Amino acid sequence: MIKVIFLKKVNQVANEGEVKEVSNGYAMNYLLPQGLAGLATPVKIRLWEQKNIQQQHQQKQQEHKFRKWQSLINGQIIEIIAKTSPAGKLFASVTTTQIIDQIYKKFDLQLSTKQLELPGNIKTVGEHQITVLFGSSHQAKIILKILSLNHD
Repeated sequence: MIKVIFLKKVNQVANEGEVKEVSNGYAMNYLLPQGLAGLATPVKIRLWEQKNIQQQHQQKQQEHKFRKWQSLINGQIIEIIAKTSPAGKLFASVTTTQIIDQIYKKFDLQLSTKQLELPGNIKTVGEHQITVLFGSSHQAKIILKILSLNHD
């Protein structure tokens, strides 16, 4: 038996970062050549623990940043002025890029189009609720107000 530290998750064997004893053949013929595990020396275990501490610290910083952004924009209103027909229909849908540009101008917050959830195509004047995603656990709701360039 040989002691290894798993560098990646191996289904039904171990999760990333676990230290386990496995058979010599399994370690030498599969885990080590595939880069799934490394020999578990005291130095490597200590390095892995330090790396985990750094990752946890970075996650906490990112969570703090997401909460800050969430509180900054949650419930806020952004406005876009668009050309419309007399009936109040937009000639073209409002794009996520236009919304992101307005968020950047108002809050100095750079987002990607993947972070926005729209309620479908926005083709009418009025208010629309937009969801902004920050990571997998934080989101903010903003109100997108579409104003007519032709009519109020």
